[in-house]
Amino acid sequence: MRRPRLPKPRLSVPESLISWGASLLTAAWGGFWVWFAIMHILDGQTTSAGLVPVALFALPVLFLSILAVVFPRIGGLLMLPAAVFGAWFFDDAGARMLLATPALLLASTLVWLGPWKRRSLARRPRLLQRRKPAASHSA
Repeated sequence: MRRPRLPKPRLSVPESLISWGASLLTAAWGGFWVWFAIMHILDGQTTSAGLVPVALFALPVLFLSILAVVFPRIGGLLMLPAAVFGAWFFDDAGARMLLATPALLLASTLVWLGPWKRRSLARRPRLLQRRKPAASHSA
C-alpha cells in the first residue's frame, strides 16, 4: 500500500518580497545605528579620542547595510560573523538585543533567500520574442 503524499507547504508571501523586505530592514537598521553614532558625536561632549570608537562602530554597520541592499547574499554572509562578534563583544543584554539579534535574523534571511530572482529570456511570452522569417522555397 502506498503512503499518501502530504501537500508541500508553500510560503504565502513571495520570496522576492521577503528578500526585498530583509534588505530594506537591514538598511533601516544600519541607518538607525549610523544616525545614533552621528548624534553621539554631535552631542557636544565627545572628544576627538571618542570619535575613533564611534567611527569603528558606525562605518562597518554602514558598509554592511549598503552591501545588503546591493548584494543581499554577500551582505548577509558578512553580517553573520559581525552579528556573532557583536553578541560576544557587548556584555549588556540590551545591546545584544538591539544590535546583534536584528543583524543575525536579517543576515540569516538574506543568506537563505540569496539574490532576487530575475526573469530569464526563455520565460518571456512568445509574442515578445523575435520571430524568424519563414524560409521561402521557389520551385
